[in-house]
Amino acid sequence: MSEIAIKMDSVSKKFCRKLKQGILYTATDVARDIIGLRAPSSALRKDEFWSVHDVSLELKRGECLAIIGSNGAGKSTILKMLNGIYMPDTGCIEVNGRVGALIEVGAGFHPMLTGRENVYVNGTILGMSRREIDEKFDTIVEFAGLDSAVLDAPIKTYSSGMYVRLGFSVAIHTEPDILLVDEVLSVGDIRFVGKCRQKIAEIRQKGVSIILVSHSLTLVEETCDRGMVLANGRVAFEGSAKAAVQVYRESVGVSATSERSVLRHEETLLSLVAGDLLSVTGVPVTTVTSGDNLLLDVLIAARSEVTFGRFAVWIINTVNDQIAGVGYQVVGKDLSPFSSGTIRFSLRCQLIPGEYRVGVTFTLNDVHKLVDEFQPCSFTVLPRPDTYDLTVGVYMLDLKTVNHSSGAVAD
Repeated sequence: MSEIAIKMDSVSKKFCRKLKQGILYTATDVARDIIGLRAPSSALRKDEFWSVHDVSLELKRGECLAIIGSNGAGKSTILKMLNGIYMPDTGCIEVNGRVGALIEVGAGFHPMLTGRENVYVNGTILGMSRREIDEKFDTIVEFAGLDSAVLDAPIKTYSSGMYVRLGFSVAIHTEPDILLVDEVLSVGDIRFVGKCRQKIAEIRQKGVSIILVSHSLTLVEETCDRGMVLANGRVAFEGSAKAAVQVYRESVGVSATSERSVLRHEETLLSLVAGDLLSVTGVPVTTVTSGDNLLLDVLIAARSEVTFGRFAVWIINTVNDQIAGVGYQVVGKDLSPFSSGTIRFSLRCQLIPGEYRVGVTFTLNDVHKLVDEFQPCSFTVLPRPDTYDLTVGVYMLDLKTVNHSSGAVAD
């Protein structure tokens, strides 16, 4: 088998902004194809735009590539072309191996069928035989964390998180040579995200190539070898994962409220773009001593002033159990309304020595609907020289917002 899993050479994909005009263009192109007069695909017609323009990439066996960028940058379009959902207008794509993909919540699922039935339907779509599905069925269900009552209910009754868990579980158990994962993983709960990280690490050791689209910059840094930053359908940067994350952080920090802000959909109030765990002096840390005071800065990209919602800070351990909920702050009650900038959490870390991760979620406080979450920062807790208290606990001291433009603190 070729050492190159995926190769894209000068690939472009265009769409039409107006539905009726787009249908007309499609019908015209089909007619021209039939008579052998295909229109030049490199030219834009009225109301068309490039979703992806002149993108080239090469992914080797066992590599993990992150594609990051704001919404509308072309990330999902690339994954859909690699998965054969879209055909490129220009350029060529070479895919060598079996592809497993989780690109959209519920993709390949029929809403009227049960979860059990959809495992077989989706598994078949992804290239699994009936025998393979039978053999892996219990493992797929166990990984998804669905009980029998939920499994035998119509999938239209599932939450978005259940969709993701089941869809990812089927995709990951197809034993793909190439795995394509979109940012829909952010819908999953904390424990499931941890399981996904472990599973991705396992299949990487088996030589599976991965392309990951995610707004979780910590996940990108921890998981990926290389990173590609997209802007307006073009490659703005390609290099190491850490370098790509830095480029993206700088681009968001310059204009967090512009059209390039990371917004998931029309209802999204904000996105938790990136975060850093710091000492009280403002220095990034990965190793702390039990009892230390810490700062957790989370960069916010807000569509407009945020006047309601709830921030929650949580700690999970190496087996992905949530061992501490630091606390929460309600906007409009505990925290004044704010716009884009940095939310600063001040913490006192009093944990048993070991490995942990800390993260933040933002939910709508009326229905606890997850709007966005910042995936965990990893850190190690060392024992104090005078180990007199091994009680597990993390205590929130205060919370402040910092305005990027002026650096002033808004209480």
